[in-house]
Amino acid sequence: MTGHVHHWKHGWIPLDHFAALVHTHGSKSAAIKHLDHSNGLHGSKSIPSPSHVFPPISRSEFSNPNTPRTRAVSQAEFNRLAREGHATLAKMEANSSPTKGLDDPKSWQHVKDEAWKASREPWGGSTIDAHTGKALKGNEDLYALTIRPGSTKSIHLSPTASRAQFDAAMETAKTRWADTLKSEGGHLGVFHDADTNEIDIDPVTVVDNHHDVETIGSYSHSIGGAYHFSDGDGYWPPYVAQSASTKVA
Repeated sequence: MTGHVHHWKHGWIPLDHFAALVHTHGSKSAAIKHLDHSNGLHGSKSIPSPSHVFPPISRSEFSNPNTPRTRAVSQAEFNRLAREGHATLAKMEANSSPTKGLDDPKSWQHVKDEAWKASREPWGGSTIDAHTGKALKGNEDLYALTIRPGSTKSIHLSPTASRAQFDAAMETAKTRWADTLKSEGGHLGVFHDADTNEIDIDPVTVVDNHHDVETIGSYSHSIGGAYHFSDGDGYWPPYVAQSASTKVA
């Protein structure tokens, strides 16, 4: 299927992406309603023009500015990577499916129980597949990076929060990022950050290669980096060195 359909807020949307949204939401009107309320992070956002300059990331923005697991690129290279990341996320959204692992009451209760247990210890946490309700074992050769849409912010709560407060935060996360979690690779991440002394809850995508970390991270401004389960290290997208930040693709 080729061509595009125009949406008042998001501009020209690939027709195959719109068809996938119709399939996911059940009707054209429901798909349009989804777009009306979407922040447009993935395929629901118009395709950037060839001359579009993506906002660069500077090294100082990183949660770990001194990390060796990043690289400097020109603005032109950053644009190329971010454009590819946009296309990858659009495909993931087009392949959306129901979040049965979170919608089924029994499965959802299990998810909350396990996430609560895993987050009791500093640096503990859980990455749960929204479609199956199963958590990753934590030693896979996979990367997880945050994909919060638009201007939505991470959910934070104190490690001393009660179980009732934790469950309420999980319910908020499930509702706030319902559409994002439907995307292919959509997971709900719960992490006890000992540095900030907070438990963070975020929508994340899980990918199996470092290139996707660079491309998706460039587009979605993943300044918190991506967590690599097999070695326990964080990997950051490329940054634009200040001397190169004025170059345009």
